[in-house]
Amino acid sequence: MKYISYMRDGLISCGFSSDCRIFDIPNAARSFGNTTIPETLPEFVARFDDFHPIAVDMFESTTPARRPELYFPAGQATLLPPIPAPPSVTVYRLPEMPISNEGTSASDSTQMLSPALLFKLESPELISPGDTLKAPEETQLTFDYAIAAIIWKPGEDLSAEDAITHIVGLSLLTWVHLSDANSECSAISVGPWLVTIDEFDPDGNSFDVNVMINNLSISNGNWGNLLQTLPKIIAETSKDGKLHSGEVLAFSPAQSAEESRRILHPGDRVTVAADGLGRLGNTIQ
Repeated sequence: MKYISYMRDGLISCGFSSDCRIFDIPNAARSFGNTTIPETLPEFVARFDDFHPIAVDMFESTTPARRPELYFPAGQATLLPPIPAPPSVTVYRLPEMPISNEGTSASDSTQMLSPALLFKLESPELISPGDTLKAPEETQLTFDYAIAAIIWKPGEDLSAEDAITHIVGLSLLTWVHLSDANSECSAISVGPWLVTIDEFDPDGNSFDVNVMINNLSISNGNWGNLLQTLPKIIAETSKDGKLHSGEVLAFSPAQSAEESRRILHPGDRVTVAADGLGRLGNTIQ
């Protein structure tokens, strides 16, 4: 399922994205006589095991033709980051793309993974999908991207087997920073959806990624067997401290791609598209 946070008529709410429509989860819940479903996705995610089955059941029992009042065109709302105000965002760099090439087993690739911490921001202010990324004046900026795992269930010192059950879903994340590779990020965007982890096949999803500047493709790649290694990475992260509901843990490929060295200019539009995760685009201002 593709969960979203959005603003409509000045109010923040949550829903499902479906065929250019939004299924209004809180409104649907009220129409079904359920008053426990919260209005916002962070509150929803905090009790994901309770609310997710209810929301899916409502969605699957209706159609736009049968219950048009529960849907509205996506263009009538402004998308927000799925978790608009996460407690923290932590970004790691994967030292090499975890791609399972012929003759290389998943276990071999897993052993090569040792993510390096790039940065961690507490209570960051995120940029919405489609919004402008305001750059400091007289600076040279470049950008980077990652796949973000969003935590729903708190925990610490987890095993790899338990870690995957703490992830509610995945999203795309991009950030801009000074052209100095070691500089801190200037702005982070997350979206467009939070796609539940059960939508992905650990043995089949390679997350093909296309990176574009001004609609010109500058890079193609994939994360290979990331879903097989992700539980181990999350488990290792949980040994350094407790995971919190709504926390974002993001994983970026090795900094060898051309896009990590490109200087951005005002008016440039950066877009990252990945199979199953949608398109996240922002314009530099």
